[in-house]
Amino acid sequence: MDWVHVSESSSVPPPPIIPPSSPDTFAPEIEPEDGTSAEFIMTQTIMKNLLENGLPLIHRFQKWKRLFSLLRDGCSFLSLLSKCASHRRTIILIQTTSLKTFGAYSTESWSNRPGPANFYGSGESFVFEIPTPSSLKMYKWTGCNNFFQLCDQDTSRIAIGGGGEGGEFAICVEDDFNRGTSGPTETYGNEMPLGGEGWFEVLNFEVYGFVS
Repeated sequence: MDWVHVSESSSVPPPPIIPPSSPDTFAPEIEPEDGTSAEFIMTQTIMKNLLENGLPLIHRFQKWKRLFSLLRDGCSFLSLLSKCASHRRTIILIQTTSLKTFGAYSTESWSNRPGPANFYGSGESFVFEIPTPSSLKMYKWTGCNNFFQLCDQDTSRIAIGGGGEGGEFAICVEDDFNRGTSGPTETYGNEMPLGGEGWFEVLNFEVYGFVS
């Protein structure tokens, strides 16, 4: 397996590339949905890799629930906020039109807090990308700043991570989920855009919550 090379002068350690989960580990479940044929981005392998290597232990004992799906619920920012309002901890998963997959774990509910300075959240949050269907590359909080998550209903934009030289976000999705951007950030130490794309068009966008 190839590992990311970081020179000795770099202060940021390479993010872990997490191999496939062992088949004999616990099997997380997604709560069944009625009356929908919308495809899932999420897979059992992604769920296991997240649970075993980044998510708080409490989520191992909870079911996952798909709160919002662009393919199922349509491109409504208000619908996203409504469906996610009662869930504090969530996972966002994005698939681009070039079939790149990446996402984030956030610790506070997605609610309207407009303004570029109104970031919120906690250091338990992280961002990640899926280089191959069976692996996961994770970027955890560096401690450099507190730009965890931003939600602005006026601009229909959510953003995660920030503080890079170019003023970019690790993930920013706007224009009713049609397009987004990704760039290097100090928050999570990702030195390149997630999925390798500075600009991307959204094929599908999902938000998952956890239920007991």
